[in-house]
Amino acid sequence: MNFEERIADYTLWLTISTGVLALVTFGLVYMAYRQERHFVRTERPYVFFGDAKQEKRGVSGYDFFPVFVNTGKTPAIVTGIRLRIGEAIEPPIPQTAELRRMPQGAYIGANQPWPRGKVALTLAQHQAVVAKTAKVFLYGEIIYTDIFKKERRTWFCRTWNGKQFVLGDLTSEDLNGFT
Repeated sequence: MNFEERIADYTLWLTISTGVLALVTFGLVYMAYRQERHFVRTERPYVFFGDAKQEKRGVSGYDFFPVFVNTGKTPAIVTGIRLRIGEAIEPPIPQTAELRRMPQGAYIGANQPWPRGKVALTLAQHQAVVAKTAKVFLYGEIIYTDIFKKERRTWFCRTWNGKQFVLGDLTSEDLNGFT
């Protein structure tokens, strides 16, 4: 075997070895990427509309105090909230409610409820719902960042059935969802 043939053999083996190392490196990087995504999905906060506590306001109606719940493993730092209640023929889009920015330091701990905001329903609206002559919706959005500094959003729309706010057939991703 002459010198040129040896160089060709070494070059061939070096090329094959480099290709194998590249594939192994790609595989390791891909595994690390998947692990990071899995870690973020399992450790991040997940904030959802939980319920709304109801209080009768004399003879003029009812006040509702929505409660959000962080079902995730880490805190959520709330930056804004949209919240509204009202009569409508069709379910309103949650992002149409007025945005209120939250002060720094507003956070929801892991596995913690967070009662925030107040919306009012008149006695006439309540009676119309009970009589099934009107539909009343509670809707909005909560905006928060996670510990990885990524902005997250949860939007919701619920129907008042005279006793509580229910999801019912409002399963459209435009009305209820999260990022």
